[in-house]
Amino acid sequence: MLRSPPGNSSTSSETPNDRLMTVPSLWSNNRAKLRRYVQEPYFQESYIEYIEIANDAAYKLIENKSYILFKPDAAPARCVEQTLSVLAEYGIRAVYATLFKFNRWSWRELWRYELNISTYERYPAIDALLTAGPSLFVILEVSTGELSQSLSVFVNSLKGPSLEADRSLHHLRFRIRARNGVLNHVHCPEDPLDVIREVGVLFDHADRAAILTALSTPRCAKADIIPMITEFYSSAPEHALSVDVIKTRLVPERLTTTEFDAFLSAAAEEIDFNAFLKTLRALDKTSSWWDAMTLFVAKRPFVVPDVVPVLDYEDRTGGHFW
Repeated sequence: MLRSPPGNSSTSSETPNDRLMTVPSLWSNNRAKLRRYVQEPYFQESYIEYIEIANDAAYKLIENKSYILFKPDAAPARCVEQTLSVLAEYGIRAVYATLFKFNRWSWRELWRYELNISTYERYPAIDALLTAGPSLFVILEVSTGELSQSLSVFVNSLKGPSLEADRSLHHLRFRIRARNGVLNHVHCPEDPLDVIREVGVLFDHADRAAILTALSTPRCAKADIIPMITEFYSSAPEHALSVDVIKTRLVPERLTTTEFDAFLSAAAEEIDFNAFLKTLRALDKTSSWWDAMTLFVAKRPFVVPDVVPVLDYEDRTGGHFW
């Protein structure tokens, strides 16, 4: 039977404040996030199970662990090995990997606290993209003391922005040639608090056990994840995910340049991806699913201007941090 972590009593006589979890404040600099997550079922389940596996003295083990998630568009881009090679330059190694598949609920829950900035047009595009095939989840580890900050914080800062124009030469997404916008290949958590929550979102109890064990092990053996990468790549044919490459096939044989630009603009307004795929194949029967996705997202507005992500976060109940 699972133990309640410190600060979370099971007696019914205590106040709501007394029944909240105790979580390490060093796991996040975002106080609103600390307050919110202790009340959220995904975090609660994953955190209690982590503490049960790690024991009370092992709160800091997750400091040298994180994960990187290769989304379905990373499969046609064939970028996993290059990504891991870049991370290895910083002494970061892969110690565990598994495949899983998003559904329309899980990705919304994963990015729940960022979606207030989203446009309506974003949802059907991400639904089609993330449910198209498997994603590859890889746990990362670095030797304790090798970095001056938590591994999750470091990798998140190294990752770089979704927009190509905002990336620098050292950013991971620049170095793996991730495309602009949503075809950016990788996701990683912002801090240790997000590592625990997101494991709770993406995996059920049975699947979490191996993941939380790896996260709570002081030093894991480097994993051979080549077979897992091969299986991941088998989910999609190699594809450049490039509007320009598709354009050279369609212009001028099928469309003029002006007509192609108009076609892209119309794609940005289409809500039904399957309808757009059908339209594209009527125009050019050789067009692939990934051709359609590349064009579908190319000019689509994904973010409402001048809006910032928020948590929820009037602090009504307080919380315990140490």
